[in-house]
Amino acid sequence: MLVSPSPANACALAKELGALIDEFIIENVDPSAIDGLAGESFDQYWAITTRFLSIALRQWPLILEQRGMIDRAQRQRALLTAQIEHLKSAGDDAPVIALGSTGSNPTTAQLLDAISRIAQGAVVLPGLDRDLDDIAWRHIGEASGEHGEPSYTHPQSILKRLSRIMNIDRAEAREIGFPTPPLAARRELAAQALRPADSTEHWREYRARRGAIFSSALEGVSLIEAPTSAWRL
Repeated sequence: MLVSPSPANACALAKELGALIDEFIIENVDPSAIDGLAGESFDQYWAITTRFLSIALRQWPLILEQRGMIDRAQRQRALLTAQIEHLKSAGDDAPVIALGSTGSNPTTAQLLDAISRIAQGAVVLPGLDRDLDDIAWRHIGEASGEHGEPSYTHPQSILKRLSRIMNIDRAEAREIGFPTPPLAARRELAAQALRPADSTEHWREYRARRGAIFSSALEGVSLIEAPTSAWRL
């Protein structure tokens, strides 16, 4: 556990702790989830840290209650939940369109699902990859790790989780715009470059089948080699 040497550092650490508390609220994770995470195989540092976090996560709601206040993330979730209930019970036929959100917040994902189910509701899925083959798509967001947790490191993983919440197949999504051939080729090449590691053996097949798109996909693209990893434009 870090001990702040100055007021400035204390504020910075408090900000990080507040962000972590927000994440627990947003993801609807019970504070008890961290109990027992630091087993005997871990350094004592982890046990001290998880013990501190356990205290902070349990005491924060009590502090707010004593002050008659509510956490901002908790209020946001409550407002989204109220909107979801309103959409489910509303009888009007007014069009509702949601665009620009991937539903990374679970409650927001439920709101998008509710919008998609009303008579004139529509959800625009920004950047959904409909070209990536099913083999690679299956590996995106799959469970991994000692406890079988799903991995959300791939750019498409949140959209895949959203499609599951909305109970739709990727193929059911309809295009509402079509890029020019060079941009379409670049999009396809980028999707291949970001294939999940467990499916990269299919790169050879893709190159043999679609190798001709490389020249058009890279048209107008420049290569800049940075002198160090910290170099910025």
